[in-house]
Amino acid sequence: MPNTVPEDVIQVAVGVVRDAEGRVLLAWRDSKRHQGGCWEFPGGKLEPGESVEAALARELHEELGIRTDPADMTPLIQIPWHYGDKSVLLNTLALNRFGGTPAGLEGQAVRWARIDDLTPDMFPAANRGILRSLQSPPCVFITPSLSDKEQVFRDLESAAERGAGMVILRPGAGQSPHADMLAQCAGHARGLGMRAMIHARCPRRCWALGDGLHLPAGQWMDACDRPAGWLGVSCHSPEELELARQAGGDYALLSPVCPTASHPGQDAIGWKTLAQWVRQAAMPVYALGGVGPADLPRAQAAGAQGVAGIRAFLSR
Repeated sequence: MPNTVPEDVIQVAVGVVRDAEGRVLLAWRDSKRHQGGCWEFPGGKLEPGESVEAALARELHEELGIRTDPADMTPLIQIPWHYGDKSVLLNTLALNRFGGTPAGLEGQAVRWARIDDLTPDMFPAANRGILRSLQSPPCVFITPSLSDKEQVFRDLESAAERGAGMVILRPGAGQSPHADMLAQCAGHARGLGMRAMIHARCPRRCWALGDGLHLPAGQWMDACDRPAGWLGVSCHSPEELELARQAGGDYALLSPVCPTASHPGQDAIGWKTLAQWVRQAAMPVYALGGVGPADLPRAQAAGAQGVAGIRAFLSR
């Protein structure tokens, strides 16, 4: 993982350690420490000249007594976070192999937890993006229309076969789907193992029918106006990504990464710019626009959570 950041930014190595059951290892952060009194993913500050991987291996051994090999570590997400008096960069690495039995060698409690049982309020604010990255799939499908329930069902099945783990139920222009149809579509998506997000283009009375709400670019709202659950936001610039973070977004769609047939005159962001913007997002970001499941490796290499799309997930 690259280690070139301003000198005044405190670099931290964070480890998402999984056991054979897929659970993640958590450590209790003492209430006397900054942002304490909650659970956190283990890790610690980099020493001068130290790589992220070497720092994490050292911290896990010093704090938890487990042995790890930097070669087994893979980048997960980078979280830049700004407090009133300092800025930090959480370099998060995932690893599934380690030696020894984890124990709190500094007196801290440790526990294994299932990812789906974790909620953002259990962690420091800067850990929210790490948690949401763990809980987010690599591929997102966006429905082209919600006019025909049976067609939507077929599209969902096609998308699931192509790896989509989340769907944004978005109506076509001028459509206003009924609540019962949206509820059935959301239920069908869940039955296929997909998280069902309701696009804010749907009638407001339908917003709570899914697992969360997805906002189009430029549409913001107070927390009291949105339903409970996940919040996704469409973005086209680093400024909009920052607004999405401030609004409590759990993930963002960033577009257009590549030229698209639907918007032929719109300039594409490109993969290099995508990588630059993603590094500052502090949340999972999906590449959208002219991409599909085949582009997943390239998107993840650029630091994105994965890819989102419409046509690339359809068989028709």
